Amino acid sequence: MCSGRRLHRRRLHIGKGKTIFLLPLLLFFVTDNLRASLAGKTIGIDPGHGGSDPGAVGCVAEEDFAVVTGLKLKALCENDGAGVVITRTGDDSVSLSNRTGLFNNSGCSLSISIHNNGASAAAHGVEIYSCSQNVCCPGDGENLAGKILNRLLSEVKNDSRGTKECLDAGRGIHFSLVKYPRNPAALSENYFVTNGDECANI
Repeated sequence: MCSGRRLHRRRLHIGKGKTIFLLPLLLFFVTDNLRASLAGKTIGIDPGHGGSDPGAVGCVAEEDFAVVTGLKLKALCENDGAGVVITRTGDDSVSLSNRTGLFNNSGCSLSISIHNNGASAAAHGVEIYSCSQNVCCPGDGENLAGKILNRLLSEVKNDSRGTKECLDAGRGIHFSLVKYPRNPAALSENYFVTNGDECANI
C-alpha cells in the first residue's frame, strides 16, 4: 500500500530455517515457458517502502513482506538465468527516483514493485497496477499486470480486485514505479495485512 493510516506495527522476524510465507507471485516467474525466456534478460525488482516508511502495518509490516518476497524472487530469477537488479535488500530508505533510475540505467526487460494493501478489516483481494502513461510501453505493462494477476489467482484462494490503472487510484507520485521505468512495469498489491483471512495466507 502506498498511503494510509498506520496501525500498530508488528515486525516480520526473519530467522534461519524459518519459512515465512509462500507467495505465488514468485511462481509467475518460474513457469516452464518463462524459464527459457528469462535467460539473458535483466529483471527489476522493487520491494516497496523500507527504512522510515513501513507501508501498511497489520499482521505484518508491508516493508518486511516486500523485501523477503523480493529476495526470494531474485534468487528464483537468477537460478533461471536472468540478471536481477533490486532496489533494496534490507530495511533501507530508497527514494522513488533512485528506484526508477536503477531500473532505467540497468536496461531492465521488465520490472515489478511488490506491495501489500491496508484498509478496513473487511477489505480484501489482490490487485495489480500498470500505467497508461508509462514512458516506454504502457500496453506491455498492462499485459504484464494481467499475467501476474491470473497467475496469482490460479494459486491462491483470494478474490480479484482486477488490474487497475495507476492514474485512477488517486495516489499520484506513489506510482512512479509503473510510470517512469523504461520497460514493461507492474505494481502488485498482494494481500490486505489488515484482513484476518488474508493474514492467515501470509
